[in-house]
Amino acid sequence: MNRSEETLYQKAQSGQQFVDLLLAQGIYPGIKVDTGLQPLPGGRGETATQGLDGLLERAKAYKKQGARCGCSDNWCSHGRQGPAGVSRSSRGMQGL
Repeated sequence: MNRSEETLYQKAQSGQQFVDLLLAQGIYPGIKVDTGLQPLPGGRGETATQGLDGLLERAKAYKKQGARCGCSDNWCSHGRQGPAGVSRSSRGMQGL
């Protein structure tokens, strides 16, 4: 189950962490680790997913909060003059 950073830090009405409720039911919470789509500098409308800088530190914090996997949607758009591509990467947080 992949969630946003905001959801990872939410609590239930009881005050219990949302991720703890999921883990108690055998659901392993995950988190989207990229920081979103941004225009490429000097581009002609091209965009790319950002977020590799600081990724290790964010992943460690997400794991400490209860996330057990992370995923990133990697987009590269070439505007009107070329193809666009997408790949999806999902990794466990073992070793963090």
